[in-house]
Amino acid sequence: MNLINSQKGVTLIGWLIIIGFFALLGTGIMRLYPVYYDYYLVKESLNSLAKDKNIKRMSKEEIYKKFQSQFIVNNIHTVDYKDLLIVKNKDKLNLKMIYEARAPFIFNINFAVNFDYQILVE
Repeated sequence: MNLINSQKGVTLIGWLIIIGFFALLGTGIMRLYPVYYDYYLVKESLNSLAKDKNIKRMSKEEIYKKFQSQFIVNNIHTVDYKDLLIVKNKDKLNLKMIYEARAPFIFNINFAVNFDYQILVE
């Protein structure tokens, strides 16, 4: 019987490479999940803010206070409510969030993720 034909399967080194790859992938997912979850909460906060019927009559300070209270309730930490850009025109209101969130990966390697979301309230 030939030795090469009788050996089948993955070697120990092969298994270590496969396990290492999935460990890095899992670590990346666990580190990025809070950043994307906060983005989802920011979007929901902006959407609920835009649905408020009195939003056009509010001053910018009142909008910031309402937005800040939603950040406190939703426990959002990767972004600051002050990153909200409010542009008021005659009959339109533009709410825009542009921010960058960083998540540590391993050692001195970080993930930098850019988010941009805006709502036009008419």
